[in-house]
Amino acid sequence: MDLTGAMNPIVEELRAKFGSSIHKESDDRGDLSVTVEKERIPDILKHLKASGFEFLIDICGVDYTERQNRFDVV
Repeated sequence: MDLTGAMNPIVEELRAKFGSSIHKESDDRGDLSVTVEKERIPDILKHLKASGFEFLIDICGVDYTERQNRFDVV
């Protein structure tokens, strides 16, 4: 579900600070996901920590063997 019409306040804050580095957001049964430029991940995580987030639940890599740029961080 795209939250463009009724954006989550966290996403609003990230878009205000990081602009076009935030590509998309979705909310699946209360679990917010945000797709961002890989180069901005450290900056965005530092910002979230400074904003009061205390822990990171998941971050991992995926190998898409059929692509030229095979690896994504998810």
